[in-house]
Amino acid sequence: LSRRSDVDRRTFLGLGLGAAAWPLLGFAGRADAVEKRARLRELGIVIGKLEPGQYNAITDVDGVQVGHVTLIKGEGPLVVGGGPAGMEAARVAATRGHEVVLCEKESQLGGTLRIAALSYPPNGELLRFLEGQVRALPIEVRLGTEVDEATIREVAPEVVIAAVGATRERPAIPGGDSAHVLDGDDLRRILSGEPGAPALPPLARAAIGVGRALGLTRDPARLRAASRLYMPVGRRVAIVGGGLVGIELGEFLVARRRAVTVLEEGPVMALEMAHPRRWRVLHELREAGVQLLEGARVLAIDGPVLRYETKDGEAEIQADTVVIATGLQGNPAGIARLEAAGVPVRAVGDGSGVGYIEGAIHEGFRAALEL
Repeated sequence: LSRRSDVDRRTFLGLGLGAAAWPLLGFAGRADAVEKRARLRELGIVIGKLEPGQYNAITDVDGVQVGHVTLIKGEGPLVVGGGPAGMEAARVAATRGHEVVLCEKESQLGGTLRIAALSYPPNGELLRFLEGQVRALPIEVRLGTEVDEATIREVAPEVVIAAVGATRERPAIPGGDSAHVLDGDDLRRILSGEPGAPALPPLARAAIGVGRALGLTRDPARLRAASRLYMPVGRRVAIVGGGLVGIELGEFLVARRRAVTVLEEGPVMALEMAHPRRWRVLHELREAGVQLLEGARVLAIDGPVLRYETKDGEAEIQADTVVIATGLQGNPAGIARLEAAGVPVRAVGDGSGVGYIEGAIHEGFRAALEL
C-alpha cells in the first residue's frame, strides 16, 4: 500500500531486476543491502560548464532544452499480503520513491515462502533477502492486519496491489477430515506456532511452545535444524499430490527419517520443478526408498489405512500422517473484497492464479514497476 503524498518523489533513474539477477549485483547474503550511490557533485566532479539544479538533471538549468529527467510521484500501491509477491512489490515501489504500506494478516512476513524455506534452503536465502529489504527500506509494515474497506480508506492509496495468496480446497476424499490428515496451511501453522493450527497431542504442543519461546519458529534455518530432532508428524507419511510442493515436502521428510509415499493422480511427478533439479530430486527420493506412485487416485482414508487405485487395480498403504499437497487455486473472492473499496486493484501472485514463487516475484516486480 502506498499512501498518497503531496510531495513528489523524484529520481534520476529507477532500475529493478528480478530475483535471478540479485547475486550478480552483490545482494547474495546481504539482506539489508540498499545501495546508496554518491552523486558526482558530492565527489567534487563537475561535468560541463553549467551547475545542475536541485534534481541533479540538466533540465534544471534555465534555457537548456535537451535531456530528460524521470519524475516518480509519491502516490503508489497499498500492498496487501507479505508473501513473495507482496514483499517484492513493496521493495521495488519503495526503491522507486513511493510511500509504501505493507499489510500482512499473519504475525510475520513470508507467507508460503516461509514454509518453502524449510524444505528447500535456497528459499530461505530469498526470504532473508526480501524481508531484510522490506525492513531496511522506508516501508511501513503492519503485521496482524486484515485489510478491509476501512483500512483502505484510512491509508488512502492510489492503487491496491493484492498479493492475497492462493486458497486451498481439499479434495473430497472420504476420511479426508480426519485429525491425522493435514494440508500445507496446517503444517505452516503447526511449525510456525501460528493461531489456527490443528489440535496436537500434549507432547507436540509442548515442543512447539518451547520452539516458539526460543524463537525457532521465526527462523526457517533454525527450525529446519530443530525439525531433525522432533516433528509433530508420524513415522509413516503419505503425501497426496506429487507436484512441486509434494515432492519438496517428501524430500524434507525423508531427511527426517520418515517413511514416505507420494501419490500423484497424473502420469508425471513434479512437472513444475525445474531441470536438472527435478531429475536429481526424484532419483534421490527413489534411492532413499520413497514410493513414488504415479497415476494413483486416492479412494479413502480410514484411520491408518489409505486406499488408492491405479491402472493395475486397488491397493492400500499404512500412514500415520497424511498430507494433502493439492488443491491450490486462485483467490478471486479475496481480490473482489478489496475491489469493493472503489480503489484500483492490481492482483499479483498466487491469488490471481497459481504461479509459485518465481511467478509471484515476477508479478510483484512488474506491478511496482508500472506504477
